[in-house]
Amino acid sequence: MNPYARAFRITVLAGVVANFIVAAAMLFAPDGWLTLNGLGVAYPNVWPRFAGWLLILLSLFYIPGANDLYRYRANAVLQVVSRFAGVLFFSSAVLFLRIDPRFLLSGLFDFVFLVPSAYFLVKAVRTGPVPTAPRAEGSPDVAAADRVAQTL
Repeated sequence: MNPYARAFRITVLAGVVANFIVAAAMLFAPDGWLTLNGLGVAYPNVWPRFAGWLLILLSLFYIPGANDLYRYRANAVLQVVSRFAGVLFFSSAVLFLRIDPRFLLSGLFDFVFLVPSAYFLVKAVRTGPVPTAPRAEGSPDVAAADRVAQTL
């Protein structure tokens, strides 16, 4: 595996684990999570719970691109784009909508994973996948491919 692709995978999967931890706190203890971060308690607290649920669903879409960024390149690119969107959203909300600056922590959270994953993705795509050794004649994979080719 390309070393940059491996680093991308580790970075993205670390981000997925971090997202799951935050999402679990938002799902099961939204008032405590908001208070811990110095934010006001939401009423009704279904909205922070829903945000946690959406974070879990979004994170699940990161996994295919992390596991094979050459096959699931769209997922890999969208992971970087969505991290950038999180940074942009929270930064813009604080700068232009004048919401509490503590919301920048959420943007910083995305930024921490955005920078290395974007770097490793670009490097991995530029260097390409590491070529694998050809299969020996008569190996199961080659034999199966030969049978399929003969039936076509």
